[in-house]
Amino acid sequence: MHYITIHGNENDIISELSQYMSPSDARIMVRNFSVFKDLLDEDETLEINRKSPDSENGLNFLIPTTNYYVNLKMTTFAFIGLILDIEFTKGFTSFILSAFGISVDVIKKLSDTEKCVLLLVKAEAVLVREDKYVLIDSVLCNNYARNCECRQYDKCKLNENVLTTTIQELLEKKVIKQIGNSLVYRF
Repeated sequence: MHYITIHGNENDIISELSQYMSPSDARIMVRNFSVFKDLLDEDETLEINRKSPDSENGLNFLIPTTNYYVNLKMTTFAFIGLILDIEFTKGFTSFILSAFGISVDVIKKLSDTEKCVLLLVKAEAVLVREDKYVLIDSVLCNNYARNCECRQYDKCKLNENVLTTTIQELLEKKVIKQIGNSLVYRF
C-alpha cells in the first residue's frame, strides 16, 4: 500500500497535496483533517499540533501556528476526498479507484445516505447479525458536513431498513464487500 508522508505547516501540506489535487481542494482537506482522525487505520498517523507564540511584548493579537505530521495511505486520502465531495483532478481518484475496480462515476453518483453508510463501514460501526445489518450501540454521527435527518444530537439513528437497503445498494455497486460477518470498503 502506498503512503503519503508529509510534515510541516498548513501551507507545506497543501503544497505537497497539490501534486494530487487542486490547491483549493487540498486546503479543504487539510482544514478538515481533525474530523477524520478517528477513522484512520492503526498504521496511519495524523498529528496536529497547535501552539501560540510567546508574547514578549504583551500583545494578544498573535496568530497561533499549526504543524502537521501526516502519514496516510493514498486510499485514505481518496476516502476523505470522497466524503468531503472534493472533485479531484484527473488521475488521482481515477487511478486509486480503478486500481480497485471501482468506476469514478459510481463514486460521484453516491447519495448522501450511501456516503454516510460508507463512513460507518469504514469506522466498523455496522454489524452483521443473522443476515441483518445493524449499527453498534451509541454510534456517533459521522455526517459532519450535511444536514442529516437521522441524527439525534451527536448519535446516528439511521433506520435499520434504510441501513440494510443502502448496504445492499453499495454491495451491488461493488463499493463495499462482505467478508463473513464484516463489511469492508473496496478501496
